[in-house]
Amino acid sequence: MNEARSVSGSKKSGEVFRFSKAYPSPYMREPDLCGKDVTLTVAGWRYTNASDKGNEGQAMKGTVLSFKETEKELVLAQRNHISISLIHGPDPTEWIGKRVTFFPTTCVAFGDPRKPCIRVRNLDPETEKAPDLF
Repeated sequence: MNEARSVSGSKKSGEVFRFSKAYPSPYMREPDLCGKDVTLTVAGWRYTNASDKGNEGQAMKGTVLSFKETEKELVLAQRNHISISLIHGPDPTEWIGKRVTFFPTTCVAFGDPRKPCIRVRNLDPETEKAPDLF
């Protein structure tokens, strides 16, 4: 006899699903933003090192930011490094204590034209103005 079973999740009452809890990573990823803009305060920076590996074990290169509001770090794509530089200056040391707004989107990466990624809003969160480039 086939009886239909009610399937209930293991979710506790009132608990919100978190991608980062289901798929842990020390690095911030697009789903961690939950489809929203997120403004974070830069706590520090470092260059990538041999222990910084992507999902498939490939070495990552660039700048890694840490933040006051989360333990997760963000390995900056070159585009994001340039965007923050336009807002807060070229030296990442100058970014410490500054706020940056990130948003989830898609971009062309690793041969995928719609790869989920994180980008920087081209606004200073303090003044809500775009950088004066010229």
